[in-house]
Amino acid sequence: MAAKVEPAELITTADIARRLDVSPQRAHQLAQQPRFPRTVGRVGNSNVWRASDVERWRVQRAREQWIADAVALAPRTGGLLQSTFRSVLQNRLANALGAKPDMPGASVADVTHAAVDAVKDAGVPRFDPALLKLEWPT
Repeated sequence: MAAKVEPAELITTADIARRLDVSPQRAHQLAQQPRFPRTVGRVGNSNVWRASDVERWRVQRAREQWIADAVALAPRTGGLLQSTFRSVLQNRLANALGAKPDMPGASVADVTHAAVDAVKDAGVPRFDPALLKLEWPT
C-alpha cells in the first residue's frame, strides 16, 4: 500500500512549470520522460506529483547537467586517451557529488587531478584550464 500523501505536498504540471521556470508544455514533456517521478494520483483532470519527488529529480538532473558541462571542458579529440580521461572524469565527478564520495572534501581541481593521475600511463590528457576553477554545484 502506498504511503499517504498530504494534499499540501501535491503539485500539478502547472506547479512544476513554475518551480522549474519552464513553460507548461515543457513541464508536460518532462513529466513524460521515464526518469521523471511517477504521479501519485489525479485531482480532477490533473495528474499530481509529490513536490519532494519532483525536487529530488530536479536536483539530480541539475547535477547530471553540471557533470556533463564539466566533462565537456575536456575535448573529445585525441583518441583513446581523451575518451578514457573523459570517462574517468565523469565517474569521479559523479562519485564526488554522491552520498559516499571517495575523496570527501575534495575540490573540483583535486578530483580532476585524480582523473589525470588515473590515465597518466597512457599520456597527459587535454582539458580546458577552466575545469580546475569550477566550483561544486549547490
